[in-house]
Amino acid sequence: MAFAVTLRAALAAHAAPLSLSHVSSPSLLCRVASPRLEQPLPHEADGEARRRLDVEFASIAVPALAQFAAEPLAGLVDTAYLGRLGATALGGAGIAIGAHFATAKLFNDPLLRTSISIVASGDGAARLGGEDSRDAAISAALVLALCVGLLQLAFFALFAPRMVSAMGAGVGSPMRPTALSYLRVRALGMPAATLWLCSNGVFRGLGDTRTPLVWALLFSLLNALLDPLFIFPLGLGAAGAAAGTGLAQSIALVGLLRALSRRTGVSVSPLSLLSLASLRRLAPSLRAYGRAGVLVFVRTVGKVWAYTYCTRLAASLGAVSSAAHLLCFNLGVVLSQLCESVAVATQTLLARALGSLDAMAKDGEGAEEAKRAARRDAWHVIGRGVLVGGGVAGVLTAVTAFRPAAVVASLTTDVVVRETCASIMAPVLLCQLFKGLAFPANGVVMGGLDWGFATAGIWLGSALCVGLAHLRAPPTLHSIWWGFAAFMASQTVLSVGRVLSRTGPWGRLYGGARGWRGTAAGSDS
Repeated sequence: MAFAVTLRAALAAHAAPLSLSHVSSPSLLCRVASPRLEQPLPHEADGEARRRLDVEFASIAVPALAQFAAEPLAGLVDTAYLGRLGATALGGAGIAIGAHFATAKLFNDPLLRTSISIVASGDGAARLGGEDSRDAAISAALVLALCVGLLQLAFFALFAPRMVSAMGAGVGSPMRPTALSYLRVRALGMPAATLWLCSNGVFRGLGDTRTPLVWALLFSLLNALLDPLFIFPLGLGAAGAAAGTGLAQSIALVGLLRALSRRTGVSVSPLSLLSLASLRRLAPSLRAYGRAGVLVFVRTVGKVWAYTYCTRLAASLGAVSSAAHLLCFNLGVVLSQLCESVAVATQTLLARALGSLDAMAKDGEGAEEAKRAARRDAWHVIGRGVLVGGGVAGVLTAVTAFRPAAVVASLTTDVVVRETCASIMAPVLLCQLFKGLAFPANGVVMGGLDWGFATAGIWLGSALCVGLAHLRAPPTLHSIWWGFAAFMASQTVLSVGRVLSRTGPWGRLYGGARGWRGTAAGSDS
């Protein structure tokens, strides 16, 4: 929690008397910049602006949390119905789902992460009259989603057999036919799945997490209705589960895209988005996404590498160690969802504030009070994100620490696994505590469009994690989990240090970095 205190001190040191929440139009900016209005606003007005910012923070985080909790329902429905087909069908589908998830994570995560920040930054400019930047960011994200989805479709079509073999279902395995059929049918829905994920990122960048939640719930409902229809009456088996999920998601996607078009006026027609005229207009935005996306892709590879390496290392220690590792890892699922929702709110509001600041900076020295307001909003969002994330993690960690045996017993009846979990509970709880700070801290870095540092920080943390896992020879569960704790701590320390360094994009929070040009839509730096 010391890091939250440090940021709180920084907030106080760099506070300004006005909040951007009061600035809603270019004409108001001109009035703010006029000599007659150079006096600070009353403290009450400033407090009201902060409260409004906190309400918006919660309005983004709470629906996002609900959606994070609802999204796994489709997978649970698939599993529930496939379980009635027997162990072979369930095992084959599990292999296909694992291969699909790993590949989609690498392809889609960069697009999701970058679209949130770049759209939010454009939205900040749009609130000052620069709607072109926001619309270009949205259109470019949709174009890339279409292309990435089609690329994944081709990838699965070509390499499905090799992927299934790599996951353990080689030629001759009874699970192989089921795995291949599920994966190939699921691949047909990859363009829709990628557009779905990207559209969610766009809405988050706009500060709207309620609309995606509504359509996510419809998706889950349709999936629950279509899955048994395709699996049993139509006799498609595991492939039917993939077909039901893909169709349900496609139907929900149509509604989500129409809602996006109504809100922003941006065309969502594939023919319109992929026309030559549209691609020429979006070229700077596409290049911006490309640069950011490559860095976030490298970042994702680093994170997946560390997690996968440590999981395989735990498995090499035997069944009990592997089970204990999985159980302790799952202890953090609820916390991860809570902290991810906090990170989304932090990333969105910070990128918006900095986008507004960048838009005002283009006007030269005018509207200095409004610029200070944008910086104040940015500092407030940073502090709120880290404090909320740390507070949530602190409460959940304290609850687990108070009755660790009861928490573990609720997840397994195996006495040996329980004892093994108890033996590593100290680093597990420390990891959980730092996770609450690391998620919003990473949201801060991405909200600042500091993609290069975000990538370098993850790889440094991953190297530290793997290195500490081998601190003892041979490795133990203790060393693995101390490595995880160090990974989360490093993300917090590095992110806080970066923000307080006044270097790169963060000079803007101190009134500097006037020549810095972020990787935002429409920027071709």
